[in-house]
Amino acid sequence: MTGTSAIGLMAIFAGDFANILFLGSLRDQEVLAAAGYASTILFFMISAGIGMAIAVTALVAPALGARDLAHARRLSTHAALFAAVAMSIMVAVLWPASAPLLGGLGAGGRTLALARDYLWIVLPSLPLLAMAMSASAVLRSAGDAQRAMYITLIGAAAAVALDVVFILWLGFGIHGAALSAVISHTVMLAVGWWSVVRVHGLLERPHWPLLEHDVPLIARFTLPAVLTQLATPAGGAVVTAAMSQFGHEAVAGWTVIARVIPIAFGAIFSL
Repeated sequence: MTGTSAIGLMAIFAGDFANILFLGSLRDQEVLAAAGYASTILFFMISAGIGMAIAVTALVAPALGARDLAHARRLSTHAALFAAVAMSIMVAVLWPASAPLLGGLGAGGRTLALARDYLWIVLPSLPLLAMAMSASAVLRSAGDAQRAMYITLIGAAAAVALDVVFILWLGFGIHGAALSAVISHTVMLAVGWWSVVRVHGLLERPHWPLLEHDVPLIARFTLPAVLTQLATPAGGAVVTAAMSQFGHEAVAGWTVIARVIPIAFGAIFSL
């Protein structure tokens, strides 16, 4: 379970590093700084999605362990719906606040505009990413670690390939990086959806009368998991804001470092 998770996570981290490598080839420090500012905000959202996925595992795995397939199918469906709706609400709140938040981190001028553009392109795809994370959690709950790995592995491979096309070949710069992220999230959801529905049959139509009963249960597991996950991006935001006082060069440098550090801790995190 740890090995497949580590491979999947390392693929994502390597993909993020490749993204910064391609953006760095543009020799524009404001672009790198903008990517760092935007990633700081996105890190909060992705961490929230990880927290939701942890809650999915905590609910679905015991149901599967009890051989209650109907209950597990219902919980995985309602948890995925909960994640999608919760992430959509977060995106709706963050969308108009993105520019002020980026300004609060220290972004300004062209850097702020580029970071805002990046966020505005990527944010609508985050509910898809949240459902993909939920699908991965369901697969791990079922003991299918290999297919759970494929979700992140194929998504990361798609992101790197699209980065080459959009950033290097077409010259879209940071906007190309954002587009590749959106398509990558869509690919991840497609792979996860196929595995959960076609292979394991752990997704069905929502049971609306029972949803009212399940939502408080899902929320009770989700809230502490999400709050725990938000500690790391909060620390990263503090560092980014501190770096901004030293100019775009410092933020660009911190952006590169932030892509290298997770590669060193991927296996530990996957535990």
